[in-house]
Amino acid sequence: MRTIKLSVIGFFLLVNSKTLLPASIDHWETIVMAGDNWKYYVAVSQGPPMSWREKGFDDSNWSSGPAGFGYADADDATTIVPCRSVFLRMSFTIADTAQIEALLLNIDFDDSFVVWINGIETDRSNVGIPGDIPAWNAAVLTSREAVMYHGGGPFSYCSNKRKLSGFLKNGTNLLCIQVNNSYDLPDDLSVIPFLFAGMKNPGITYRPVVSGWFYPPDMDWGSTLPLIIINTNAQTIPDEPKIPVYMGIIDNGPEKSNSPFDSYNKYAGMAGIELRGSSSQLFPKKPYGFETWSSVEVDTSVSLLGMPAESDWVLHGPYSDKSLIRNYMTYELFGRFGHYSPRCRFVELFLNNDYRGLYVLVEKIKRDSSRVHIAKLTDKDISGVALTGGYILKLDKSTGSASTEGFYSDFMPYVGSGPHFFMYDYPEGDELLEVQKNYIRRRVSNFETVLHGVGYNNPASGYRSYINVSSFVDYFIINEYSKNVDGFRLSTYLYKNRDDKDPLFYAGPVWDYDLAYGNANYVGAEYYYGWQHETDGGTWPNPFWWERLLTDPYFTGMLRCRWEELRTGMLHTDSINNYIDGLVEKIGDAAARNFSAFGVLGIYVWPNAFIGNTYQEEINYLKNWIASRADWLDKNLPGTCVATGHSESEKPSFLPVLFPNPSHDQVTLQIENPENSVLYLNIYDLTGRIVYTKTLSKTTEIVEKIRLPAGIYQVTVNDSIRHVSLKAIVN
Repeated sequence: MRTIKLSVIGFFLLVNSKTLLPASIDHWETIVMAGDNWKYYVAVSQGPPMSWREKGFDDSNWSSGPAGFGYADADDATTIVPCRSVFLRMSFTIADTAQIEALLLNIDFDDSFVVWINGIETDRSNVGIPGDIPAWNAAVLTSREAVMYHGGGPFSYCSNKRKLSGFLKNGTNLLCIQVNNSYDLPDDLSVIPFLFAGMKNPGITYRPVVSGWFYPPDMDWGSTLPLIIINTNAQTIPDEPKIPVYMGIIDNGPEKSNSPFDSYNKYAGMAGIELRGSSSQLFPKKPYGFETWSSVEVDTSVSLLGMPAESDWVLHGPYSDKSLIRNYMTYELFGRFGHYSPRCRFVELFLNNDYRGLYVLVEKIKRDSSRVHIAKLTDKDISGVALTGGYILKLDKSTGSASTEGFYSDFMPYVGSGPHFFMYDYPEGDELLEVQKNYIRRRVSNFETVLHGVGYNNPASGYRSYINVSSFVDYFIINEYSKNVDGFRLSTYLYKNRDDKDPLFYAGPVWDYDLAYGNANYVGAEYYYGWQHETDGGTWPNPFWWERLLTDPYFTGMLRCRWEELRTGMLHTDSINNYIDGLVEKIGDAAARNFSAFGVLGIYVWPNAFIGNTYQEEINYLKNWIASRADWLDKNLPGTCVATGHSESEKPSFLPVLFPNPSHDQVTLQIENPENSVLYLNIYDLTGRIVYTKTLSKTTEIVEKIRLPAGIYQVTVNDSIRHVSLKAIVN
């Protein structure tokens, strides 16, 4: 695995000694080395004046000595008394900054440091957040030992030309370092700094590089995907609770290269991170959940990579899914069906010393106006209509879930070995009052009792008075289309709004599809034929709902109509293949980097049903499996497509009209929106690629004029619950 060293701000990609330098760097020179003389101040009871980092500061009464500095490890050229912190100053001269392509700080330290050059902070580790000036007795995040005295190499922090142009100057430059210790009664301290410059021309020399541990950074590293860089300051990320880390996001825009040496431009701040998932935690590539935090570790809503602001996020790391796209693809597809589905972005992750491969940054499922848009339930909502919502339930196993409280179904499933289990997802079980638990438990029991009973398909008093049928139809389709091994029985969400807004249960949002589309070798999930909802789920059985719903001609009629509609559009085999090709193109070279870091191609990773020797073989298998599955569903999906109509509760309150249609270049979308709902507009071409997206203004009448090239398009308008699809023809 390639090793990457990183700091809170600086960054160094370490490669082997045979790596060629990029064309812009001819060689490296030493600017500062061990043994160089520094001015230093030892802080035992107080720190120096705040002006100590300024060029004009008078340090004539400071001590002086050669680096490194410290005590107790027998690795110090200058031994100092036990202290809380030490402050270092020295000057160095640069003849011509135009000849310097990169600046590399190597530093061995115990326990933390901050570096300034000409008063500008360039690097830090293990204390505070960038921009803050630590107090002389500031606490460090975690204890850390120096490594060079027992044969280790120092940490390295690199600034490329874009960065160093902000602080490096021709002539005399001032280098300042503050080192803080971890204990009120410290047991040791150490700091040995080095500074190297990557030179553009062979004739420019300062001092030769003589260190046996020096390796040049790979300055040519770049990705078209956003980069997420997380520094845990030597802390191990636990299953829980979240630990404080520093996180930066780099995204220079579409089709532009992103380098770990670039400045953080999409996020730079604190976060709280923990492991998430269940069986996936056993893989070398871990899944993470994190919250964006303020400097005082309070969760703070932030928009990440264009997604609506929130504080809760997930980093999914595809490992057994060697296509890298199964989750991403399913979330986008279900969103294109017209429902809320977690938004996501491909990223590459750097964690402490390692490049961790391709990840998917995903919205965590939660109640929010931009996520599952239902009413907020508080501890004051204990009676009347206020008690009725909103709620989010999850059918799942308790491991890997935020909440483990819940209740069992009153009915044994038709298949499987036991009743299915509903967990309280929102609010979590420890936040719900007993009266609220009793209400939602009773509501589910009433639904299941009616569905299980004789008059289950009565239009007025049967199951249709409890569920939004359209959402259950689409949820059935996405799970059977993908033949998700965990579909229906695990990672299955239901949500319910307050009765005065909407009294029905909705199926979704979708979650966890890395073992779908033929990527599991148990319970028949590898075969493109057969029904997933009929699978014996064993310990975690399927609910009986789906078997029962399929006995109602109303449900199967809606199911067949919806399937035929999707198969002529976004689920057409050509559309899906083009869509998959687009995702592979979006990932680009990140796939090769991912499989270089994690060599899983050509080997079995639980529970693979297929083992491709190349990434393209994995993609081809995915395409072929989906095509075969869709053909099988064409032939075996029950129902006859007839005009079944919708109940009033399933009709959207908004009414979109598209004209002229066909048109020559511009179409007008007019929407009557009597409830002033926030509406979302998405337009897809025949390949399934999104060509236009917009959140529409919250008004009673909306007029949107859209120019499109010639073609046939699917236009969807939704309010996170209901959706309307229209076809637009431009010739």
